[in-house]
Amino acid sequence: MFTKGFEAEVVGCPWDPEAVHDFYQCGLNWLPDDALVQSSDKQHPHFYELQNSEIREYDWLNMYADYAFYTLWENGLTKLKLATPLEIKKVVVQTHEAMEPKELLKAGNAVFYINFRDCGLTEEHRAVVRRTTDGHPEHLCLEVKCPVGDLI
Repeated sequence: MFTKGFEAEVVGCPWDPEAVHDFYQCGLNWLPDDALVQSSDKQHPHFYELQNSEIREYDWLNMYADYAFYTLWENGLTKLKLATPLEIKKVVVQTHEAMEPKELLKAGNAVFYINFRDCGLTEEHRAVVRRTTDGHPEHLCLEVKCPVGDLI
């Protein structure tokens, strides 16, 4: 399942797809198995797994999980009601640019791999959320894919 992000167009300032690096224009796939192993290597510092305290601190991540959950609900892929509270279990962030790990969350362009479940503990889900910007302050694009199948 894939929901294309909304590409906003501000009057006189259209979305500029050329400003977004090719890395952020490919398909949305789940986290590679060796991603976190590579992230400890200085040559591949592009992945960062958030600590639980960081997940609580950056509460806007809940919006990303809600957005992903809505796509599942809208397409009938979950038994839960839309208003069910969600609990984020794990978040890994990835960027093309090498940055300090905690700075990855502030990057204009990033991919978030989120494991979450409802607070009733009945279903677990995972989502890939890509956030891109084209350099204009008013422009932000969110894309989400919720792989269905085995969780890691």
